[in-house]
Amino acid sequence: DLSWLEYLKLKLILEQISSTASLKKTIESIKNSLRFELYHNAAFLAERLLAQIDNEDIRLLLAESYLGDGKAYKAYEVLKSCTLAPNRYKFALTCIKLNKLPEAERALLLDPQNHGRY
Repeated sequence: DLSWLEYLKLKLILEQISSTASLKKTIESIKNSLRFELYHNAAFLAERLLAQIDNEDIRLLLAESYLGDGKAYKAYEVLKSCTLAPNRYKFALTCIKLNKLPEAERALLLDPQNHGRY
Protein backbone atom coordinates (compact mmCIF):
# COMPACT_ATOMS: atom_id res chain seq x y z
CA ASP A 1 0.00 0.00 0.00
CA LEU A 2 1.09 3.52 -0.83
CA SER A 3 1.06 6.17 1.85
CA TRP A 4 -0.79 9.39 1.09
CA LEU A 5 2.50 11.27 0.62
CA GLU A 6 3.88 8.61 -1.74
CA TYR A 7 0.62 8.73 -3.70
CA LEU A 8 0.88 12.53 -4.07
CA LYS A 9 4.52 12.29 -5.18
CA LEU A 10 3.63 9.66 -7.77
CA LYS A 11 0.69 11.72 -8.99
CA LEU A 12 2.92 14.80 -9.37
CA ILE A 13 5.50 12.81 -11.35
CA LEU A 14 2.81 11.44 -13.68
CA GLU A 15 1.38 14.93 -14.21
CA GLN A 16 4.84 16.27 -15.09
CA ILE A 17 5.38 13.44 -17.58
CA SER A 18 1.97 14.11 -19.11
CA SER A 19 2.67 17.85 -19.28
CA THR A 20 6.04 17.27 -20.97
CA ALA A 21 4.46 14.91 -23.50
CA SER A 22 1.72 17.45 -24.20
CA LEU A 23 4.32 20.21 -24.67
CA LYS A 24 6.30 18.06 -27.11
CA LYS A 25 3.15 17.22 -29.07
CA THR A 26 2.18 20.89 -29.31
CA ILE A 27 5.63 21.93 -30.49
CA GLU A 28 5.65 19.12 -33.05
CA SER A 29 2.20 20.21 -34.25
CA ILE A 30 3.44 23.78 -34.67
CA LYS A 31 6.49 22.60 -36.63
CA ASN A 32 4.33 20.36 -38.84
CA SER A 33 1.96 23.26 -39.51
CA LEU A 34 4.92 25.42 -40.53
CA ARG A 35 6.30 22.63 -42.71
CA PHE A 36 2.98 22.30 -44.55
CA GLU A 37 2.55 26.09 -44.75
CA LEU A 38 -0.45 26.12 -42.43
CA TYR A 39 0.71 29.38 -40.90
CA HIS A 40 -2.60 30.42 -39.37
CA ASN A 41 -2.84 27.08 -37.57
CA ALA A 42 0.79 27.30 -36.43
CA ALA A 43 0.20 30.82 -35.08
CA PHE A 44 -2.93 29.71 -33.23
CA LEU A 45 -1.05 26.89 -31.48
CA ALA A 46 2.07 28.96 -30.80
CA GLU A 47 0.03 31.83 -29.31
CA ARG A 48 -1.59 29.46 -26.85
CA LEU A 49 1.70 27.84 -25.99
CA LEU A 50 3.38 31.23 -25.46
CA ALA A 51 0.55 32.19 -23.09
CA GLN A 52 1.49 29.15 -20.98
CA ILE A 53 5.27 29.20 -21.34
CA ASP A 54 6.97 32.42 -22.38
CA ASN A 55 10.44 31.62 -23.68
CA GLU A 56 12.49 32.57 -26.72
CA ASP A 57 12.17 29.22 -28.48
CA ILE A 58 8.39 29.52 -28.52
CA ARG A 59 8.65 33.19 -29.53
CA LEU A 60 10.72 32.12 -32.55
CA LEU A 61 8.09 29.56 -33.58
CA LEU A 62 5.36 32.17 -33.22
CA ALA A 63 7.34 34.73 -35.23
CA GLU A 64 7.94 32.20 -38.01
CA SER A 65 4.19 31.55 -38.07
CA TYR A 66 3.42 35.25 -38.34
CA LEU A 67 6.02 35.81 -41.04
CA GLY A 68 4.65 32.93 -43.10
CA ASP A 69 1.18 34.42 -42.71
CA GLY A 70 2.42 37.80 -43.97
CA LYS A 71 2.18 39.48 -40.56
CA ALA A 72 5.69 40.87 -40.14
CA TYR A 73 4.43 43.58 -37.78
CA LYS A 74 3.31 40.88 -35.33
CA ALA A 75 6.62 39.01 -35.65
CA TYR A 76 8.38 42.30 -34.92
CA GLU A 77 6.49 42.71 -31.63
CA VAL A 78 7.13 39.10 -30.60
CA LEU A 79 10.88 39.25 -31.28
CA LYS A 80 11.87 42.79 -30.30
CA SER A 81 12.81 41.88 -26.72
CA CYS A 82 14.62 38.64 -27.56
CA THR A 83 18.33 38.18 -26.92
CA LEU A 84 19.24 34.78 -28.40
CA ALA A 85 21.17 34.88 -31.68
CA PRO A 86 18.60 33.02 -33.86
CA ASN A 87 15.86 35.32 -32.61
CA ARG A 88 17.95 38.46 -33.20
CA TYR A 89 18.66 37.24 -36.74
CA LYS A 90 14.96 36.59 -37.40
CA PHE A 91 14.20 40.00 -35.85
CA ALA A 92 16.67 41.63 -38.26
CA LEU A 93 15.00 39.90 -41.22
CA THR A 94 11.65 41.10 -39.94
CA CYS A 95 12.96 44.65 -39.63
CA ILE A 96 14.16 44.48 -43.24
CA LYS A 97 10.67 43.41 -44.35
CA LEU A 98 9.28 46.40 -42.48
CA ASN A 99 11.93 48.72 -43.97
CA LYS A 100 13.44 49.40 -40.53
CA LEU A 101 17.01 49.08 -41.76
CA PRO A 102 18.84 50.84 -38.88
CA GLU A 103 17.02 48.63 -36.40
CA ALA A 104 17.93 45.53 -38.42
CA GLU A 105 21.57 46.56 -38.35
CA ARG A 106 21.49 47.14 -34.58
CA ALA A 107 19.88 43.74 -34.04
CA LEU A 108 22.76 42.06 -35.85
CA LEU A 109 25.60 44.15 -34.42
CA LEU A 110 24.67 44.70 -30.80
CA ASP A 111 25.47 42.15 -28.16
CA PRO A 112 22.43 42.13 -25.83
CA GLN A 113 24.42 40.11 -23.25
CA ASN A 114 26.98 42.93 -23.17
CA HIS A 115 24.46 45.68 -22.35
CA GLY A 116 24.03 46.81 -25.95
CA ARG A 117 27.71 47.32 -26.76
CA TYR A 118 29.30 46.11 -29.99
